[in-house]
Order: sequence, then C-alpha cells, then structure tokens
Amino acid sequence: MIRSSCRAKLHGLLGLTGDALFPALVAAIIVTVAGGHAVAQHPPPLDPLQRHNDAPGQYTLELSLAAVPAGWPIALPGDRGPALHSQYDFSAELLLRYGLTSRLSVRVGQTQAISSYRIAAADGPGGRWEWSSARTAGSVGAGWRLAPGSGWDPRLELDWVGGAVPRIDARLSVSRVRDPLVLAAELSVLADRNERLGTGVALSAGFVANDRSSLTAEAAHVFWPDGRAFPATTVAVGVQHWLDGEARRAVTFRASMTATGPEIRLGFEAALIVRGRVERQ
Repeated sequence: MIRSSCRAKLHGLLGLTGDALFPALVAAIIVTVAGGHAVAQHPPPLDPLQRHNDAPGQYTLELSLAAVPAGWPIALPGDRGPALHSQYDFSAELLLRYGLTSRLSVRVGQTQAISSYRIAAADGPGGRWEWSSARTAGSVGAGWRLAPGSGWDPRLELDWVGGAVPRIDARLSVSRVRDPLVLAAELSVLADRNERLGTGVALSAGFVANDRSSLTAEAAHVFWPDGRAFPATTVAVGVQHWLDGEARRAVTFRASMTATGPEIRLGFEAALIVRGRVERQ
C-alpha cells in the first residue's frame, strides 16, 4: 500500500532503454531457476491479514496502467493573451518480484510513459492535441525483512530508479495487524544525481472486507530540507480484489490526489497482479 503511494509521487522518467532493461529481466528469470529444474507451483494460500511476502521461490508479476490529468494557465507570446495548457500523462509499468529466501527478495521493473497535451487560447478555439515522444525508465531493487516473526514485521528496501535524474531510494517500514485492519508506516530517504537529498513519511490502512477484497487509504509526504524542490503530499484510496482463493490473480484500482507546491494533480491507476511459485528440484 505505502509503496504505491510513494511510487506515484517519486517515480522518475527517462531511465534505462527497453533494449537495456530486457536483458536484465531475462537474467533475473534465469537466476531464479539456476542450479536446478524449475517447476511451476501454486503460491501459498491467501491470508488477507498479512502484508505481501515474497516467499522463497515465489514470483509476483504486476502490470499497472495509470492516467494523470493536469492543466495550468500560461501566457502566449506577444499580445495574444492568456491560454490554458491541458495535459494527460499515461504510463504502463511492469514489475517482477522474486523471493530468494524467507527474508530477502529482489525486483526489477520497467515503465513506459507518454503525454498528450494542447494549448487553447482563453478567448479562442482549442488547439490540436499533440503527443510527446515515449519515455522509458527502469528500476532494480531488493527488500530485507529484518524480523519476520515480530508483530511489527520491520522491512528495509533499497531501489535504484532511472529517469531524467536517476536516484536511490531507501525505505524502512513497519506494519501492525488489528483485525480487520492492517496498519503500516514508512520512513524514506532519497538521493538523486543532482545531489538533492529528500525525506518522506507515509501512513496507510487496509480494511479487509472479506477473504478476497480489501480497501486501502494512504497518505504520504516528501520534503527537501535544502528547499531546492517543492514538498509533495499525496492522499489516495483504493480497492484490491483477488480473483481466486489461492492468491494467484488480483486486480486493484486506485485514485490519488497529489499537491506539489501550488499544483494539485489527480491520478487514476489500475493494476493486474499475477503470482506463482518456482520450485527447484
């Protein structure tokens, strides 16, 4: 839950090219079956009152589609007067996670993004919609469960995220179960290539409606102590539904609102999650 909120605020654009990331995806799959014969198995039974855990040999493939509308006033050159810039940002993200041990998991992802925009004069007809060039970003990361048996289940995660300004994210999170609620909190630190250092905090709550469906509410805030960028605050609500009782396929829908300085943007995201297991023999 928290990961989605922070990702929506911090995700960079323009990273690894598709040709560069495809070998990494292939290498990750090869590593999962290296040293033995791979046999597809069902993932562990679904427990709605547990945070997602990448058990040894378990993989999770997640495809997310997002749309973010935006608009702001601009001044046209000369004496043409004011105008409105309207824009829609569309993105698709593919993320593969794999559990190496009961504590350690790895992940690799790729995002494709494109924007559609137009400029309309305030006292005239709207202009044509134009399309930007496609943008590709990649990411690699790892997660470590510090104390799997504890009631707080602390976790440390580290990610490298490509984009116009590549960055490294480090996150420490805890969670607590209070049936039917799953509560989580996260503290994050990020550093980018421009030597900016940011910190963030996020809170989330999941309400388990039944053994397949749950509702989520999230709030996150990122700020830059050196003042070189606007702070950003995101609030979001979502729903997740497992399509079967064996936790193999799920769909999620999420709506968010992000305020970055004077700008407020709405976001909508839909995701398909597929889980499976690879056993070594």
